[in-house]
Amino acid sequence: MIDWLGLGELFAILAAIVWALSTILYKGFSHHLTPMQLNISKGVLASAMMLATIAITQDAALPHHLTSWLWLIAGGVIGIAIGDSAYFTALRNIGPARTLVIESLAPALVGGF
Repeated sequence: MIDWLGLGELFAILAAIVWALSTILYKGFSHHLTPMQLNISKGVLASAMMLATIAITQDAALPHHLTSWLWLIAGGVIGIAIGDSAYFTALRNIGPARTLVIESLAPALVGGF
């Protein structure tokens, strides 16, 4: 039998490791690409991976209403296009260490409001 106790903690630590490694990877690419080029490249790669996952799992749970698509697109534009471009610009200008420190303050700042 699989011991599920501690599995959430393990995945949380793995997610933090992957996030930190991706930040270092993005910093390396930021010397060769602009933040917008990096964001578009990441989006194309993520879209291809998502389509492959949908094809493999044969998941047809897509929104059927136009308003759902509009909210999905608006969320993508705000969260990914603007937010990630600002994140990549910060990586380029102040480096990964400072960017991650400032980013780690986000939950406390949001909680303060």
